[in-house]
Formats: sequence, C-alpha cells, structure tokens
Amino acid sequence: MYSVSHTLFIWSQVKSIQDAIRNKKKRFLFEGFEIRLTPSVGLFITMNPGYAGRTELPENLKALFR
Repeated sequence: MYSVSHTLFIWSQVKSIQDAIRNKKKRFLFEGFEIRLTPSVGLFITMNPGYAGRTELPENLKALFR
C-alpha cells in the first residue's frame, strides 16, 4: 500500500514535469535544482492492479494521466 506522504511526493514530481512540458519550458526547477527539459521526454504508467501484490494508484496520481 502507498503512504500518503509518498504519493504526494511522487505527485508533485510528476506535476512539475508535466507543467514544464505543457508550458514548453527549456529549463525548470525540479527538487530545488534547475534542470534542462528534453523536449522528447514522456511519462508513462502501467496499471496492472490484477497482479498479485500490486495495488491501484491513488486518485491524485491517476488524475495526472487522464
């Protein structure tokens, strides 16, 4: 099971990357460091909750990929 603090941490990282992509930034702040955004970057998730030991992603993370 995911803890709330872990999912909020992951959510904020994914959100900052998606915002930089949407705003066509060349550089952006990530975890306190200014980094270069590669224009061809992509974020992908695989949802296979039927496999043993896996749980579904929390709603806040699912929403970022809708």
